[in-house]
Amino acid sequence: MRRYTILFVLFLALMAATRLPLIPGQLYSFDEINLVYGMDRLDIRVSQPQPPGYPLFVAQMHLMRGLRFVRPESNLIALSILGSALALLALVWCGDRMLGGRTGLYAALLLLLHPSFWYAGLSSALRVQLAMISAGVAGCAWQAWKGDPKWVWRGAFALGLGAGVRPEMGPLLFPLWAVGWLRCRHRLGPLAALAGVVLLWLTPLALGSGGFVKFAQGCWEYLVGQGETTSAVFGQGTMAGTTTTVWLIVWTFSGLVFLPMFGLLARGAEDRIGRTRWLFFGLWLGPSLLFAWTIHVADPGHVLAMLVPVSLFMGHQVSRAVSMRGTWLEPKWTWVPLLVAAGAWLQNQVTLAATGEIRVLILAVSLAFAAAVRLRPGKAVLGSTYAAGLILAPCILFFVHALWAGRWYYEAPRELSAARIWSDVSYGFHLSTYDHVREIVDPDDAAIRTAQQLVTERPGKAVVLWERGRTS
Repeated sequence: MRRYTILFVLFLALMAATRLPLIPGQLYSFDEINLVYGMDRLDIRVSQPQPPGYPLFVAQMHLMRGLRFVRPESNLIALSILGSALALLALVWCGDRMLGGRTGLYAALLLLLHPSFWYAGLSSALRVQLAMISAGVAGCAWQAWKGDPKWVWRGAFALGLGAGVRPEMGPLLFPLWAVGWLRCRHRLGPLAALAGVVLLWLTPLALGSGGFVKFAQGCWEYLVGQGETTSAVFGQGTMAGTTTTVWLIVWTFSGLVFLPMFGLLARGAEDRIGRTRWLFFGLWLGPSLLFAWTIHVADPGHVLAMLVPVSLFMGHQVSRAVSMRGTWLEPKWTWVPLLVAAGAWLQNQVTLAATGEIRVLILAVSLAFAAAVRLRPGKAVLGSTYAAGLILAPCILFFVHALWAGRWYYEAPRELSAARIWSDVSYGFHLSTYDHVREIVDPDDAAIRTAQQLVTERPGKAVVLWERGRTS
């Protein structure tokens, strides 16, 4: 418990250091505005908040207001920092139980600076909790898979409460929990507990939205409306389906480009994932991946439930590589290729050169590093912390560069082609950058300042006309 307390304080500090200087001081999107309206009255018919409703997140907002976070902006910022730290802590806890060693810690450090998670921390306090729910429910489910019946009950409460924060997480994570329930040969008690927890938040939400029938109709209409913007299944055609697929890969799996480096460094390690864990990963990742691919994924924050198992898998590969550090080259040479990549990155920030090439360079240097340190055994075994730092450094450099990269999107042909796919890749990376945050915030800031100036110049005579869309 002491270790987790220390880690939680550390994660809070890291969240504050990396998010607070960049996070907008205003409500970022209409989703956040709807959540604020939902504090007065929960009714999805008038988007307070938008379907399917997020009652337990709105309850968190009420709690934060009771703790003197009165302004909606500060309320959501506090929830973003807290939710992000809890997500990392839950990932460490899940990794400790599922894969052992420092796997969970390595996974949390990779998730901490991943562009999708970082961007969500700046733009949506609600979406960062996808990662927290995913890791928490999966940790309970794994204990149940191992045959501990009390974790079936705990997982039922975790899943039911998590679904009250993000309702889609209920059906998407249910198969993972259900297998543990079946493996422990429980009767209907845990299932009844799960249904009871769901009904506790679903009943007032549905009744406040016109009853269960109208609530279901509103959710379905919203789902179809969202799916029609991105999904080939809902009639958008092949091009929309291709773009969705590319964005899903970029936002969720871009970190896997470092697997060749991990594989070289971990060659000979015996700690493999195994059949049961592969099945667990499949049930954890599969339903969310299928939903995103076929129905809707339009924001980097939408993938965080999937990014957690991907980060845990990467953390396991880092752990395996660290275990083989006794076969590495002399320590004094190991930083050289990484310094080359860091120098190229800094030069890129000064000259604003093409960003894609820098990422390719970081990948190439990381592979060269992995190949070089396995040429022959060193005379001294590196410390595990030092070795982990060497492995994580290029990954973190890649992620930080992806967040700070300038826009490198270009027009592409409308027909399906390699140029079109590359354009989708480029724009997918751009949508998780800080530049994209400023693209949303800056026009709003300018419009608000203009309105304030007009009101000052003509008190009582200024009228603001608002139509659907951004303030600009």
